[in-house]
Amino acid sequence: MLVGPTTPITAPAVTEFADDESYGKINMRALKNTSVVSFLGLCALSLPVGHDPNGMPVGLQLIAPPMSEPRLLAVASAFERAFAKADLWTPPASLE
Repeated sequence: MLVGPTTPITAPAVTEFADDESYGKINMRALKNTSVVSFLGLCALSLPVGHDPNGMPVGLQLIAPPMSEPRLLAVASAFERAFAKADLWTPPASLE
């Protein structure tokens, strides 16, 4: 299991998308971490882990070998419980 940021940048303001070119550049930066995982055929998921200084959400990506979704989901569940216990994240009511 590998752990890393879901995206290398936090969500940009809408005003940063002035035109198609700026959108393309920002989009490629935002998708960099998840695209390589998909390209390699790995399985992954993203967990919310807090907010940046501007209040934008930040995600943690868990990456596992191909066909290991059950293990990935079990590890993600453990992370969610640890984050909730540390008061870093409040799970949805249906998961409590």
